[in-house]
Amino acid sequence: MKKLYTYLLLAMIWSCALFGSAGIRALADDAYVGIFDDAGILAEDQKTGLSSQIQALEAEYEIHLMIVTTEDTQGKEVADYADDFFEDHNGAGTSGAGLLLLIDMQHSELYISTSGEDIIHTFTDSRLDSIMDDIYDEAVNHNFYGSCQQFLTGVDHVLGGPETSDTTDETESEKEPRLLGNVLDEAVLLTESEVGKLEQRIGELESKTGFRVLITTTNSTGGKTSRDYAENFFKNHNDSGRVRNGLVYLINMEAREIYVYAAGNSVMESFSEANIDKMLDRIYKKVGDGKYYKSCDVFLDNVERYGVEGGNKLTAGRLLLQLAACMIVGAVIVFFLARNRGGKVVAGVNNYFVAGGANEILHRDQFINRTVTRQRIKSDDDDNSRGGRSSGGSSVHRSRSGTMHGGSGRSFGGGSRGGGRKF
Repeated sequence: MKKLYTYLLLAMIWSCALFGSAGIRALADDAYVGIFDDAGILAEDQKTGLSSQIQALEAEYEIHLMIVTTEDTQGKEVADYADDFFEDHNGAGTSGAGLLLLIDMQHSELYISTSGEDIIHTFTDSRLDSIMDDIYDEAVNHNFYGSCQQFLTGVDHVLGGPETSDTTDETESEKEPRLLGNVLDEAVLLTESEVGKLEQRIGELESKTGFRVLITTTNSTGGKTSRDYAENFFKNHNDSGRVRNGLVYLINMEAREIYVYAAGNSVMESFSEANIDKMLDRIYKKVGDGKYYKSCDVFLDNVERYGVEGGNKLTAGRLLLQLAACMIVGAVIVFFLARNRGGKVVAGVNNYFVAGGANEILHRDQFINRTVTRQRIKSDDDDNSRGGRSSGGSSVHRSRSGTMHGGSGRSFGGGSRGGGRKF
């Protein structure tokens, strides 16, 4: 009986500790209304400032606003995680209307979840894209506090601005200046005609490959290495993060260096380090002689070679060469084996067996076939989308509870590789 009391006492102490810590955590969350920084990427003073902004906006517009950071989406797609989180924490159940900014550090994803018919109607695709562009520009430089500020500023701008229709939004966005073309010749190494030819060819290649292809020349990298300059150039010209996969060919006249930068998992599958080294070897032969346009042309030849045709494609000519080589090697081996054994090769079973002299049991092992099935696991980069909006698209969908949600997403990370040569 005494042992039973002891167990009960321990259980009570454990329960008090558990609920006490939960209460302390709840109080900590209450200190920063609307901020759920599970990834720990915001400083205390930053959370205080953002929380004050959220409370002011919520009071003015009577909506719910949340900023969530996480390193674990619990196996959910980014859109599902954001929608579920909003419904669980909006203080008004599934009827609450508002917006949530999710910074997913696990997958390097940004996502804005919108909830409520009025909010979804007000925050059109073009408006969400505009807000996400500003958020993305800060996130790629790891200024996540700046991303949060841009989110709240964008919300205030949309809700506090004049009523405009979707048509007006689209018209205004069409008037915004956009980067035209894929070739930026700041070092003036190419003629207008050569740039035009390269632009035309790049357009054809992009439609075939589905990834971004950029060429740039410069006389100054602003103190950056060729790699950093090429990486920043891609980030600044990849449609604000909507295009994850691409290649950059940089001619750095300041350092007398050429550099090929590859970004995105699907691109890196085709453009391995070995393939990029081969590309640079071919390009270097031209740029070393001052043939800059020709070096760009060779670069595009290799983009087509590895990105469209595939670097390891087995053509009919290559197959015949391989068969011929195998036959020659086989003949040489047979010749030397026969020569080393001495005598001549005699064919015919009667030379070795006397008819009726022995009963031979013949054994034969016959290899029929082998079937190997391989199926590539589809990744997020294959369709360049995640959770409906990760690459800049738009969707209105129902969450697990049946609530309507909209959203906008963008990736701010991903793998990359590159290689360079001095000239």
